[in-house]
Amino acid sequence: MTIEVSSSKPKETEFTIDGEALFIRKMPLRLGLKLQGAVGDGSTEVPAEVVAGSLFECVVLKDGSRAFESVEAVLDLDTAVMLRLFSEVSSKSFEIEDARKN
Repeated sequence: MTIEVSSSKPKETEFTIDGEALFIRKMPLRLGLKLQGAVGDGSTEVPAEVVAGSLFECVVLKDGSRAFESVEAVLDLDTAVMLRLFSEVSSKSFEIEDARKN
């Protein structure tokens, strides 16, 4: 079976920022490995920098540009909403791996 290595089109979410729809692109390998390492050590906590970095890299506007100015800007936003958005980012990024486990 042939597997194509490419970037996929970002998926729309129900989230908006300044009235613009937010989209989620798949997590880059670099961040996926950081996230996997954070939860793979038996800890139930993911470092704030990993969460914020994932949101900064993976949440984009319709045109593909970044939705947030910086990782620090992500860390300054409301906790409840950003954790819900992170849940969207991380579940979209790992859905293929989850399917293989099942």
